[in-house]
Amino acid sequence: MSLSSLAPFALTLAAALIAPANDLDRDMAKGRAALLAGRYDEASQLLEQALHADGKDARAFALLARARCALAEQQAQGDGDDAAATAETTIARAEEAGRSAIELAPRDPEAWAALGHVLVRSGKFSEAIDTLYHAERLGNPGPELLIDLSDGLLMAREFCLQNDDDGGARARLADAEAALERASAVDAAQVAVWRRRAEIAAAKGEHVGASRSYRKAISLAPADTTLHEAHLKVVGASQAFVEAQDFLTGLVDEPAVARWYRSRVHELAGHVAFNKDKDFTKAAAAYQDAEKDMKEAAKRDPGLRGSVDGWLPTLRTFRGRALTSAAKYADAEAALLSALDLDKTHAEALAALHELQDAMWKKHGGEAMKPEQMEEVRALASKLALVEPGNAANWNNWAFFAREVKKYEESWQAYRRAIELDPDNPTYLNDAALIQLYHLGRDTDRAEGYLHRAIELASAVVADDQRTSADKAAATIALGDAYGNLINVFSQSDRKEQAIALLRELEKKLPKRSEVAYWKERLLPDEWKAEQDEKAAAADAKGEGKVADADADADAEAEAEAEAESDDGGGEGPEER
Repeated sequence: MSLSSLAPFALTLAAALIAPANDLDRDMAKGRAALLAGRYDEASQLLEQALHADGKDARAFALLARARCALAEQQAQGDGDDAAATAETTIARAEEAGRSAIELAPRDPEAWAALGHVLVRSGKFSEAIDTLYHAERLGNPGPELLIDLSDGLLMAREFCLQNDDDGGARARLADAEAALERASAVDAAQVAVWRRRAEIAAAKGEHVGASRSYRKAISLAPADTTLHEAHLKVVGASQAFVEAQDFLTGLVDEPAVARWYRSRVHELAGHVAFNKDKDFTKAAAAYQDAEKDMKEAAKRDPGLRGSVDGWLPTLRTFRGRALTSAAKYADAEAALLSALDLDKTHAEALAALHELQDAMWKKHGGEAMKPEQMEEVRALASKLALVEPGNAANWNNWAFFAREVKKYEESWQAYRRAIELDPDNPTYLNDAALIQLYHLGRDTDRAEGYLHRAIELASAVVADDQRTSADKAAATIALGDAYGNLINVFSQSDRKEQAIALLRELEKKLPKRSEVAYWKERLLPDEWKAEQDEKAAAADAKGEGKVADADADADAEAEAEAEAESDDGGGEGPEER
């Protein structure tokens, strides 16, 4: 047995209203009032008390069935197995009360309607449908009865779909729709009727009809956010954004709610423009409109301020990404930094700033970009390091871009911070040493120490089979760079023997690095020349071998042709040949 998660409906009980002339009537009146007020436990107790006075009153049993059913739904919202077990017991007692009602008054439509109401919520949809059809035939069905009937028919539809009975599912859906049409004829102002009609239209894929029905329901209950959320899903499926915005603009009874959901519609429109249409400028404009409406919602209802402040960074991140894709980099930077102004740890905004930096790097041509473009990237990198100061890669990037635009002191300070955050990164150590050695010309002893440390760390990574291929590739580059830079330092400071020793290490570890030949030519010219002569001789020999092979192939071809011309069909057979 399963309890429906559907929201409880208003109860039409006017037919049961009578003047409280005795204890039974007084207790029933109190129980009915508690039921309508949502005090379901109290209602159940009062109606049970009424039945102590007269245990054969069908009206009291029908009311008790509804009260216990509502109480069971309430209990089912609790946590843990105990709550579920309690709800199971209560719904079973509700069914008992409903069956008592129809035994006492077999011609009373309200008794049958109460039992059907309980059966729908207990998941017994087949019996519920029969019971509610019977109640309808007894006369004067109210909208609640027809809504319950529609719910039971929709449950039956789901059962048919789960059992691959598409024909049965279509029939049940049509029956549910017909029941709701009858409910509309009885009372067109029932929110639940329009909600169900919208759900049925959505199930049929009729998004326009679903939107129309949801708007009818929202017009009747403009503060019901569950209706707005359901309407929003249909709008997203149909992409009828302009119509939805116009409808919400006219929803003057709840201006704050209207602005909030109009903002959500703008956001959906932005997602479609970004992901589907690839119209990034249009997407950015939609996100901007969403932010304006959301701020307006908070002005009209200060209670929304927390929700608005919590979502604005995400909206600005959406806009920043759209502007990045539109190559409007300055605007993208402003949007993303403003998102971080509201939430300095917003992960998506930080990620989008990295994406912006990468996009600028690629768009401007990487290391071949013009100086003014490199300066733009450097400026962004500096801000990224400041808004995400714990990320060593940010400081390394800032240092690199500062070096490229010849801001060497700034570069050195950024490298220092990168090393403080990640002291065992051989790339950072090597690059920091470059600034000290070649551009600032100070503290060369520390620079040499950085290079020795970089070689040690990079060698360990390259030799570690547990490291990823990406780690090994980066370490290999850093290893070659550090060796080359340290060899250069030694060769220019009368430490030739140390430079040669490092060259031997480099050649052993990375024999294909271009620095090996470069430094061997300068430090070991005789050895370098002998190697070049050897390579040239090997190339010549390889070339002569190719010529000889070509001559042999030509001779074999000529011989085959001569043999074919002299063959008159006699001589050797194919196997002997």
